[in-house]
Amino acid sequence: TPFPYTPRFRSAVEPLPLSIWDRLPAMIEKTGGIITVQNESYLAAEYSSKLFGFVDDMEFRKAADAVQVRSGSRVGHSDMGANNKRIVEFRKAITP
Repeated sequence: TPFPYTPRFRSAVEPLPLSIWDRLPAMIEKTGGIITVQNESYLAAEYSSKLFGFVDDMEFRKAADAVQVRSGSRVGHSDMGANNKRIVEFRKAITP
């Protein structure tokens, strides 16, 4: 089941391949995130902007056939594309 749309999480996107689930913690760390919750089917991470220290949340949910992903800002109405860019970086990292 995909994550529900919420105004805070505007960057819910196409799922990632299930095969990357075990690599997610290392990818999060490599991209500057801090894991805040991790269990067998859910992973949450925080990212802080370098300039103002705004915190964004990124979430992953392991489904039967894919990994659902979404990223959103905690405050404000615009993230200047940071959350979408982060998800694009994850896609590039898993593409051969």
